[in-house]
Amino acid sequence: MEIKIIETASDHAAALEEIETLMSAELGTHEGDRLDLLSMLVVAYEKKNFPIEGANLEKAISFQIQKKY
Repeated sequence: MEIKIIETASDHAAALEEIETLMSAELGTHEGDRLDLLSMLVVAYEKKNFPIEGANLEKAISFQIQKKY
């Protein structure tokens, strides 16, 4: 796989597959560097496309109160 900016769902899937094959790579090797770079690209794509909302104290308290009653 060519390392490039992840722009589509298929790019994302391909990067995840490549990461899976590199999971046993040792630090400081070509494969280890490739794993690091692909991981950074996946994180950037996921932050952009699957944002996680920060904690909201008011919503959390409301949820807990509703759960009890």
